[in-house]
Amino acid sequence: DVYKRQVLEEWIMKETPKHLRTIDDFWMSIYPVTNLEYYLFLLENYDAEVPSSWTFGSFPIEKSNHPVYSIGFESALKYCSWLSKKTGKTFSLPTEFEWEWAAGQSLREYPWGDTYSPEYANTAELGIMSTTPVGCFKLGATPNGIYDLAGNVEELTISDYHPYPEGKFIVDDLVTNDGYRYKITKGGCFSRFSDLCRVSRRHGVKSSDGVDRYAVGFRIIMK
Repeated sequence: DVYKRQVLEEWIMKETPKHLRTIDDFWMSIYPVTNLEYYLFLLENYDAEVPSSWTFGSFPIEKSNHPVYSIGFESALKYCSWLSKKTGKTFSLPTEFEWEWAAGQSLREYPWGDTYSPEYANTAELGIMSTTPVGCFKLGATPNGIYDLAGNVEELTISDYHPYPEGKFIVDDLVTNDGYRYKITKGGCFSRFSDLCRVSRRHGVKSSDGVDRYAVGFRIIMK
């Protein structure tokens, strides 16, 4: 279809070649961080960033259980630090490879399997064009019971973009806008088509004109 013809070869080249990675054990949150969870963080951190997706900067109580999005990388890190101090546990953003392992264990095309269907995730094919409550796409969970790893909001990782071993460095609009560095995001979002919610797809935050055009949120891991 028209959309598939617009997928550039260089975007796919970022995913290659396949290689092995060793990662330590970790726990991943079942859902991305919600508006309510981020609001509780704001109540104790008055100088923290308010999501630009919140109309007039007001907490959207009707979307309490929707994933928070439109905050920066540093704000996500600050949330992790706050939660770590509050609980006495160690929380952080996942690396790209931790995220991929949780989503697909390097075996699946999508978190649930190898075949896409609009019933499995909130992507542009569904036409909602807004967030949905976390966990409402039951068919889209991983076999381990992690939800919303595809669609709804893209998810920040702590990893900078680098080519995989023996891979080619891809200079695209994401790279040239941020000094050859940007944080990898994963999973696609409600405004992007299903290609971006494949487990192996590597993306970023900014568009070619420097404007945030992607709904980017985050989920946390514990070690």
